[in-house]
Amino acid sequence: MDYTQPTEPRCGKGRSTLKIANWNLERVAPTDHRAIAIHRHMDRVDADIWFLTETHEDVCPGDAFNHHFSEHNEPDRPSDVGERWVGLWSRYQMEPLAVSDEARCAAAHIPASPLGEIVLYGCVLPWSTEW
Repeated sequence: MDYTQPTEPRCGKGRSTLKIANWNLERVAPTDHRAIAIHRHMDRVDADIWFLTETHEDVCPGDAFNHHFSEHNEPDRPSDVGERWVGLWSRYQMEPLAVSDEARCAAAHIPASPLGEIVLYGCVLPWSTEW
């Protein structure tokens, strides 16, 4: 590919688009009063893909979404059942990918979207008092 020549954009007017959103939910639980407001805001944003951090398995953007999570939050901090550092949510089918840090990262492959194949990678760098 000749990178010195301008290329036609893959998104924009007359093209397929994809809306991606990121949000740190600050350890929200599904029973937390903030969860209702978060769900309402997610509905308004209407993203196709969500990267949620400091999240919970049961706080999701909607029934039409597929998901993949990092493993449980240990060893960084004690966590409640369902709490995760990273949650990936997509309107498109996705397949989990291996990561080297399963507690703090999550990755997935979307084989088909309006823009073709996509690899999602979410990671959290937890604050440490040791720094």
